[in-house]
Amino acid sequence: GRSTEEDLKICMNRCDAICVTEDATGQETSMKKIEQFRNTIGDFPLIVCAGMTAENVAEQLKVADAGVVFQRYLQRYR
Repeated sequence: GRSTEEDLKICMNRCDAICVTEDATGQETSMKKIEQFRNTIGDFPLIVCAGMTAENVAEQLKVADAGVVFQRYLQRYR
């Protein structure tokens, strides 16, 4: 198979943004992985798509351009 870097380069030619997640639904996306993606794709749009919380959102958005917030989170913090 291809490396993550090769996959990301292919995605940049086929989509408008790249989503990054960890290994399971709802699992916090590690800063290591977010930074790995950012270092590979440069200023191409990067979205954190799993595990974003009130505790980690500020740190993650220092590197990523956007994040997906699960509806349960929105209902709890209205």
